[in-house]
Amino acid sequence: MQALLALVRAELKLHFSNRRAVLMSIVAPILIAAFFGSLFGGNTKMAGITVGVVDLDGSPLSQRVVAAL
Repeated sequence: MQALLALVRAELKLHFSNRRAVLMSIVAPILIAAFFGSLFGGNTKMAGITVGVVDLDGSPLSQRVVAAL
């Protein structure tokens, strides 16, 4: 198990030392998701989903939470 952890540690250290690899593995998927979200997510109206709530506590806090929903 120690050998596997050492291998993973070495690979992560190598990966994060390469700036291009970090950008391609972290920033690129975020940009791609934002692009497709703006392309296909033009409808800003929220879906009206019916939610059922049961307040068994009856405390003032839970009543405020239920009222806010």
